Amino acid sequence: MRHFLTTEEEAEVVAAIRDFELHSSVELRVCVSYRKPWKPEKLAWKVFEKLGMRATRDRNAVLICVLPKRRKFVVIGDTGVDEIVSAPFWNHVAAEMAACFREEHPGAGIVRGIALLKERLSALWPASGDDVNELPNEIAQER
Repeated sequence: MRHFLTTEEEAEVVAAIRDFELHSSVELRVCVSYRKPWKPEKLAWKVFEKLGMRATRDRNAVLICVLPKRRKFVVIGDTGVDEIVSAPFWNHVAAEMAACFREEHPGAGIVRGIALLKERLSALWPASGDDVNELPNEIAQER
């Protein structure tokens, strides 16, 4: 099976996650799932749970779950984020990512989504001196 992202794209995504977390106390994960679920959002929430993303101190974790076989992705946030961030913002992030995906640049799409999340979420949850990296920065893979 061909990898969805090249080695270079994976490195760019991980670097974008690290940069994001230097500027924000939000924990961000990216997962590429090779499943073909009927309900992508339901799978994203299962991945969210499986990756331990509800265990963050401030309940402000965000997941970008990419489903290449379905040509879809889902961006979701834990309760701390959803209480403050509105649906139009998530839709804007999704639209920007989708534009890159349509042009066959999935790595750039994920990096673009991370940049938009950083811009908004670092203003709401700036990094502080007592921040710890609660979740791994590597891209999770699910087969």
